[in-house]
Amino acid sequence: MEIKHLNFSYKNKEIFADLNTKFTDDQLNVIIGSNGAGKTTLLNIIYGFTKASSDLAMTNFPSMPNIIYKFQNMTFFAELTVKQVINFFKSMNDHAITITDSQTRFYNEIIKKLLNTKLRLLSGGEYQAVMVYCTFIMDRELYLFDEPLSEVDSYIENLLLELIVSLVVEKKKKVIMTLHQLNKLNSLPAHIVFVGNKKCIFQGDLSQMLHAADTDDIEIAFKKMCQAISC
Repeated sequence: MEIKHLNFSYKNKEIFADLNTKFTDDQLNVIIGSNGAGKTTLLNIIYGFTKASSDLAMTNFPSMPNIIYKFQNMTFFAELTVKQVINFFKSMNDHAITITDSQTRFYNEIIKKLLNTKLRLLSGGEYQAVMVYCTFIMDRELYLFDEPLSEVDSYIENLLLELIVSLVVEKKKKVIMTLHQLNKLNSLPAHIVFVGNKKCIFQGDLSQMLHAADTDDIEIAFKKMCQAISC
């Protein structure tokens, strides 16, 4: 999956200027960048929710019906129970889907105890976990997750990441997510796309990023790269 010549402005503010980047099919893709760098906007453009300039070239991306997008602030009917919402998402699949070990573990440890709880009674972290799980059980070719760890405690964070990674490893799906918890990259087998100063300023794995910044600390590498281009 590749993006070439992405130019985009919003309310007279230039967000991207000839951004070019690639995403891998067989590894988790993680978009990082400073606040306001355009991480969410990039997901919106990939999904087709936001239209970019006519010279944009996107190759090898699935069509919109084969993409599912978990927005950062995904809203649903507050009076529905978790079980009702899960059944709604399941009903949108036209065939049974394979259940992974990670899915079973996540269901048993997080979802099962919430099944009869109405959405309005969930904590922010619980709500996020339910929405990520509902996205996971949909059968699509490409999955987009915008800050799926937002408002989630460290225990659920790790289970969520395990669930998302299993889409790639066990289900052979394509996954792109945004992330601001940089420390999680230390244990994630991920292809990193670093956006800043309206462009992609780095793409590759963690070891390549650390080498490029001449450090073994992801936070320091992030700051150095930002300072280098004033992002």
